[in-house]
Amino acid sequence: MSRMLGVRTWGMIFLWSALGLVSSSPSSAQDSAGDQELISEADPSRSVIEWHTRYSSAMEQAKDEGKMLFVFFHEAGEPDLSPFDRWLNDTQDGPTLAKTMVFCHVPRDLKVVTEGKEIELIDHPAFQHMEGRPGVAMIDYVDSEDPFHGRVVSVYPLTRQRQLHTSAIANLCRIPRGTLTQRSLVLAVCLHRDRPRSVTGRWNPILAEESQSHSLHQARIRVQGHHNWDSRFHRIIGRLGGSLGAQEVCAESWPGQPLMDAAEECVSSWRGSSGHWQAVSSPQESFAYDMKRGSNGVWYATGLFAR
Repeated sequence: MSRMLGVRTWGMIFLWSALGLVSSSPSSAQDSAGDQELISEADPSRSVIEWHTRYSSAMEQAKDEGKMLFVFFHEAGEPDLSPFDRWLNDTQDGPTLAKTMVFCHVPRDLKVVTEGKEIELIDHPAFQHMEGRPGVAMIDYVDSEDPFHGRVVSVYPLTRQRQLHTSAIANLCRIPRGTLTQRSLVLAVCLHRDRPRSVTGRWNPILAEESQSHSLHQARIRVQGHHNWDSRFHRIIGRLGGSLGAQEVCAESWPGQPLMDAAEECVSSWRGSSGHWQAVSSPQESFAYDMKRGSNGVWYATGLFAR
């Protein structure tokens, strides 16, 4: 069963809700074991990912080169890297995107030393939204001026329903740079089976700020809604330079849902409402998505669109 949705119409404009969060930095974690580096040998006619097997050296390379750090947590033993090979060789933009990243695979129980204590890397606070599961986490070291520099900006914990397939890897690498909550909700939209097209537009920093601000407000008061929409609408249109219109969609998760479960639940809620889904599924010139968790354990999600 999906959670409550909010819809409001004003003239030709449809409206609804949003927000943002960044995780703590994992930069202080250092490998406690001296794993040797590994680069897999492969057919020279095919592209190949150069995998680090030491987290600390992968992190340093990502920092030095200003790249995204892509971490694959796997179960003990030899990892199955074939989904990444398929992504690299079966997608047109895979090889280009791979050059903007540093790749590292580590066992889920890898021990690291942080603040003088040995812990499992996946239990570091920065990776809390991995839920201790195997899967993918991404850390942004692209631009030191960004507020999310050195932060975890994507998580994709694997479950029975959430598997590691080419589409998931491709979208993790394609979605716009942003905070963890922004990218998590965008990813959930991208991976929906109906392939909504709002995410094919341009990520808009102004809409991102507005969606974050409104989501924070909703999370603070623990109430979903289009609070102060009249004034927000005019502010948004003004900031966009006189855009013809804006749309906003909002949804909320069930209490206590983990981040990616909550993002998927909110997209599912939008799918269950024709008005919301028209906005989410239609091509949009500009878009932004975000979500924020209130003290009641509910995540409040927002999409903002403009044409």
